[in-house]
Amino acid sequence: IVDTFEDQFTYCGKLLIYGMSNAEMAIKAVESSGNRYLTVSHIASLYSHGFCVVDDFASAEIISSIHTRCQECFDQTQELLQLPTEKVLEMEEPPPYFMTPGKPHKARGDWLLWLSRNHPYLLSPPLSLLLAKYEAIQHELASTAIKLQGEQESQMAYYAESGIGYRRHRDTIPDDGSEPSDARRITAITYCNPDWQPTHGGELRLWLSRHDGYEVIELDPKPGRLLIFLSGLLDHEVRPSFSPRVAVTTWFW
Repeated sequence: IVDTFEDQFTYCGKLLIYGMSNAEMAIKAVESSGNRYLTVSHIASLYSHGFCVVDDFASAEIISSIHTRCQECFDQTQELLQLPTEKVLEMEEPPPYFMTPGKPHKARGDWLLWLSRNHPYLLSPPLSLLLAKYEAIQHELASTAIKLQGEQESQMAYYAESGIGYRRHRDTIPDDGSEPSDARRITAITYCNPDWQPTHGGELRLWLSRHDGYEVIELDPKPGRLLIFLSGLLDHEVRPSFSPRVAVTTWFW
């Protein structure tokens, strides 16, 4: 519906530091920045299409450890939910591993662990290592590509091998950065599936904007892959997953 009022690529493109028509300036900024993760090609793709893919962003060791941690959280959550209600109510607060089902339930089948800045899991590996990389990504984006206000939030998501995904949606309403806002501006997803195979499913389907002819593409949730896109621009969908699927998402604004 929002796409009927204004070309969303042009509107969301106002978030870009140099504007869509000045991608060359962004490229020069990257060349002189010493970015560790986001190269010229990544920033060029962000300016041209509203997204970019960074492969091998996280090491195999980090990915495997996060997958194991997430599986443990899910299993412990399911065990907790089997306890008598009075036992659960006796707890002063949920344990740090406790995951909640994504809502609305009819649209998605994932379980979520929200990672606030003071969450105990962020104070030690493996998640502390990945979140440190996200801090670097935030700095690189803010210095060479996107108008950001220094805010972020993170979650770890788990899809069981149930053939359930997450229907088409957009992470936030479009934002042009013209004034301070709590709206998410950048979505950054790291896939933590060490043994992913095509038969496992769980691909991310992206609907590109009118600027790209509404092309539809699918990205494999390969281990260590980082996907970055403008949160208010691209509709996306998690395809049905037939093997445990883990992803850590951080939103920047």
